[in-house]
Amino acid sequence: MVLSVALAEHDDFRCTSQMLAEGLGTNPSLIRKLLFPLSRDGLIRPSVGKGGGLRLGRAADRITPARRLSVRDREQSDSGHPR
Repeated sequence: MVLSVALAEHDDFRCTSQMLAEGLGTNPSLIRKLLFPLSRDGLIRPSVGKGGGLRLGRAADRITPARRLSVRDREQSDSGHPR
């Protein structure tokens, strides 16, 4: 999802949870639930209302796979699910 947001931002295109959901064949509410930890940790910056959408929370070259995995691992430990 971070990659989709980065590509949309690069192309100056507004990316929304609805667009991500359609692309993945799922519900926008599930996408928003999955985006919450990314938003909390500053990887994604959502905005609501007219013209809202998803933007990267930091420069793309500062978002590494290791950083994304640390967000996932913390989310799993917070929820009590095994890694």
